[in-house]
Amino acid sequence: AAVPAAREHRDEAASLVDGMPDDALARRVDAAVHLAGAEHYLDRLDDSIRHARRALAIGSVTGQGRLFPLAVAYLGTSLARCGDLAESAQVLDAAVEAARLSDNLQALVSGLTNRSAIALAAGDLEEASAAAQEAVESARRLGGGPVAAFAAVVHAEGLLLTGEAERAVAVLQDAAGGPDLPRTPLVVRASRLELLTRGHLALGRIEDARSAAEGARTCAAALGLPLAAAAADRAGAAVLLAAGEPAAAAELAVR
Repeated sequence: AAVPAAREHRDEAASLVDGMPDDALARRVDAAVHLAGAEHYLDRLDDSIRHARRALAIGSVTGQGRLFPLAVAYLGTSLARCGDLAESAQVLDAAVEAARLSDNLQALVSGLTNRSAIALAAGDLEEASAAAQEAVESARRLGGGPVAAFAAVVHAEGLLLTGEAERAVAVLQDAAGGPDLPRTPLVVRASRLELLTRGHLALGRIEDARSAAEGARTCAAALGLPLAAAAADRAGAAVLLAAGEPAAAAELAVR
């Protein structure tokens, strides 16, 4: 993984963007949007929120709404990762409504998927299920791609949390190309393998769960990013707990 190089490029880009007055940045507001995206995936969440907000503010004044779906997705999901589920839900609800009004299918699928993930985090399984199902159904018209795959992942987590573990595992593996989730981008694969670990454990498949957890650990080691490491530790802890090793599980969970 090229995370160290990505961090260097991010630092340089942030210095340039932060040094530009709004009227200058308005000519390339996409720079702020893509910077927010890079920061989101590099776990620089506060910076991602700041740059997404600035891009949205400048875009609103200058009529550059075509970039809003990306900026809103980064803003909403980064807010959620920082624990602000209420504002995240507001941002994403507005994004879904805007996508419906503009008949933007990709933005609709993205907004619904992220909104479902926020509802899951807030414990609202009914809203999460409704949003995920609409996202998956709408995504069929996109013909595949990462947005459709993410919709399937969130749908799988909802299925798992409502007791449909076997279906959850099938949906997740079908969307991602098999048990190692090879079609999943490395930067998010550890978290999705953690979900797969929980699915296998719910079905009593301890060895499959162990394999998924080891895959998450490999991804985390390659990336060197904190959220990937946390996902791998969660997966490992779940396997250890299921294997009757609560003390070792607790150590990983605390880490």
